[in-house]
Amino acid sequence: MTKLPSTIKQLLKLRNPNPPLQPPIPNLNGVLSSTLIDAKRKNAQTAWLVLATCTLLTANLPTSVGHLYSFATRKDPADVSTRYGLERAVNTAALMRESAFKSTVFVGVPRVILSLAEFTNALEDDVKARLPKTLSRTKDMDTIVAHGRILWNSIYEPYEDKLHDKLSSCHPDFMAFIIQAYGSALSPFSVNSDVSRGFSRGDGSGVDDRGRGGGSEPASSSQQLSSTPSSTTSYTRSFFAGSGTSTDERGNLSRALTSVVGSACLRAEGGVGPQLTSHVFGLLKARTAEDQGYEMNEEDRWLATDEGTEWVIKTVDSILDVVAPAQNHPGPETKAKL
Repeated sequence: MTKLPSTIKQLLKLRNPNPPLQPPIPNLNGVLSSTLIDAKRKNAQTAWLVLATCTLLTANLPTSVGHLYSFATRKDPADVSTRYGLERAVNTAALMRESAFKSTVFVGVPRVILSLAEFTNALEDDVKARLPKTLSRTKDMDTIVAHGRILWNSIYEPYEDKLHDKLSSCHPDFMAFIIQAYGSALSPFSVNSDVSRGFSRGDGSGVDDRGRGGGSEPASSSQQLSSTPSSTTSYTRSFFAGSGTSTDERGNLSRALTSVVGSACLRAEGGVGPQLTSHVFGLLKARTAEDQGYEMNEEDRWLATDEGTEWVIKTVDSILDVVAPAQNHPGPETKAKL
């Protein structure tokens, strides 16, 4: 068995290997309470839960992510006997778990592992038993790529092809990885079943978004893959909802809430202005998601308005000001536009 030498152990203790100190519970409860009250006034409680999860996770405050679950499911976060009910707890857990999973695309695996571990530890046994335990997405790569490209186009149009080509020029495998991540992690559980399964860039590069050899005839994405799903499911079950929805859909996030995930993570991460701007635009573009076949509810429609998008950014900032005030140090503006 390989063992770490003592010198390496000592090195690993340097340069802040542990998450930052968690904010005091009274402070955390205070900002969660004030932002939730504001969200209720706007009928945006589910978006609040999603953005709060992503903000705390990105700030690398895993214990606070676990506390958020208790806060959202109990009258007194410290007293399990004050839980509002099993159904609400399960819905809350499913939405938080899915939000954390989607955050992997924006902040990486390590922070998500830490937060998901603390979050799971915070769940009661009866909630764990009710959460879905089977894969919520297809394993078919062609379908994953098709779903990923639909979402990519929805967020980045009218520059979807230009950005695709620019990122492909950075590394030949980069866009295949991104599109597959969009299809396997960011897309709703169930998306259009009629999209073309043979999508490839077809730009002469010989590589498509599946990482396989592509076609040789140039063609735009609209020629190769319909950007308008004919049968898209993105039903979101709010965390305070009662029974009546298939457990297979628990935690499913709508097109608008997916952009809330991206906007919250990138706002909390800091230093990634161009990417933040892109995903804020993506949230605004969600106002046309119904035209693209995605289902939307009233909360989604409001989030995609100017007012709703501004509220998302300001609410993330309100939480950050309490839980990670030391991170708010602006640097020089980046010149790269990717």
